[in-house]
Amino acid sequence: MTEWKRDERHGTEVLTKGTGIFWGLVLIILGMFMFAVYLKWIVFELELVFALLIVVAGLWLVVSKLV
Repeated sequence: MTEWKRDERHGTEVLTKGTGIFWGLVLIILGMFMFAVYLKWIVFELELVFALLIVVAGLWLVVSKLV
């Protein structure tokens, strides 16, 4: 029979380890962006997003090869 081990970490420790803070910030920024689009403070165009993703991917490839 397998014994189940209890996780002794507290809730705040889980957020500070690994990528918890990173994904928390990503969700906050995404929520703020969606709110700004809803209030029409930002005009969101899908074509612009694809163009920016292509540029960022190209920059990432170039920088990763140089480092």
